[in-house]
Amino acid sequence: MDRTTQREGHAVFVRNQWMLSIAQLFSGVGVAVGFAVGGLLAEQLTGHAEYAGFAQTASIVGAGLLALPLARLAERHSRRYSLSLGFGIAALGALVILAGARLASPVLFFVGMLMFGSATASGLQARYAATDTAPDRLKGRALSVVVWATTIGSVAGPNLAGPGGAIGRGLGVGDLAGPFAVSVVAYGLAVVFTSRLRSRARLVDDPAPDAASGMDTAVDTTVDPGVDADAAVDTAVDADAAPVAHTGSVRPTPTPTQRPTLRPTRPTLRESLRLIVARPRAMLGFAAVVLGHTVMVSVMVMTPIHMQHSGDAIEVIGIVISLHILGMYALSPVYGYLADRFGPVPVIWAGFALFTASGVLGIADDMSGSTMPRISAALILLGLGWSACFIAGSTLLTQSVPAAHRVTIQGATDAGMNLGAAVFAAAAGPLLSAGGFTLINAVALGIVVIGVATAVRSLRAHARAVRAGDTGRTGGTGSAGSTAG
Repeated sequence: MDRTTQREGHAVFVRNQWMLSIAQLFSGVGVAVGFAVGGLLAEQLTGHAEYAGFAQTASIVGAGLLALPLARLAERHSRRYSLSLGFGIAALGALVILAGARLASPVLFFVGMLMFGSATASGLQARYAATDTAPDRLKGRALSVVVWATTIGSVAGPNLAGPGGAIGRGLGVGDLAGPFAVSVVAYGLAVVFTSRLRSRARLVDDPAPDAASGMDTAVDTTVDPGVDADAAVDTAVDADAAPVAHTGSVRPTPTPTQRPTLRPTRPTLRESLRLIVARPRAMLGFAAVVLGHTVMVSVMVMTPIHMQHSGDAIEVIGIVISLHILGMYALSPVYGYLADRFGPVPVIWAGFALFTASGVLGIADDMSGSTMPRISAALILLGLGWSACFIAGSTLLTQSVPAAHRVTIQGATDAGMNLGAAVFAAAAGPLLSAGGFTLINAVALGIVVIGVATAVRSLRAHARAVRAGDTGRTGGTGSAGSTAG
């Protein structure tokens, strides 16, 4: 590869890092400011506290329903197209929420929240987009930069609830709806920056070599973005996986007028889910992500209601939610390092321990009278537990499945974590009415117990498979699958 092409590839990588990071910053603002007041606005519009949880439920359901379609859209077209559309849908959803508040229509409000969830689905996909044009040696750092950008926006967002309330009064929609006007602007800016992404135009059948790698390769690169071609060849044939068209055959570099004709067979969702179930380590990774997210959401969505009922002002609620989101994202690079250094499984266990400590503090806060230091500590621990399970679970899942299945499994996991959380978020309102914040945390602790049981069972099954020499079912995929943990 000549130096000019190499410089151009590096320029695309740097540009995309800036565009994604800034887009994620604004997206984090939009999501966080909406989540800070969504439950309160639902309670105001419906007149019933038990409906508060349905605000976040609608948003989470929207994220779950859109995760796979947006992933497929990225495969067929580009990250730029998929992410811009996703954030655009979220901006439109925020406008629908404002209309619902203006017309005092709960139906419009919940429809808007459903669309609002598109930002979450897009934000989850953006972390993978960060690695698409990154050279192998920078992929981890590329993803970390985007995650840190999310942290900045997410922490700042809830603190804009107060100024957003003033905007709401000016628009005639009220204090609680006003922050969604901030979301409209934030998502609009996210669209502006994602629309300026440059990449290999298609994520499948890309004829261009990896410009950032510094190597002119003739190996077929029609595999998942961000996956090393050699690793993909090694793991494409698997006893538990459907046949894959990718063979790693040598071909000449196409001219600008040529298009490759070889396409990989995209695995179906059913095939990918069967693969997860068949591999104990993959199942543990999937469970850590899905159950961890369910625990976090079920407690987080009811915390503002619990604090409001305890007499806390909206500004105080915003600070606590900001601290929680800081816990979710700020230490993600640390957890990534620990997962690489010691293996993902110990980090998952640490996540379960942090969830347990959070649940105990949450129950104490309800039974002994709510205080800001205690509820803040509970929410910070909740965020830290989520981060540990999310980072380590995602890492373990990726290590444990063939490369040909990764994009589909990533989308399925994102869908599962959001739809699973939606069920418990919907139940959170009635649970709060029935047993207060104590019952909310007790249920969350029950989910943690399920996670622990799944971990024990999966690790035992993995150990039995290793002793039996069944490497096809242990979750090993080359070097990645042999990582400690």
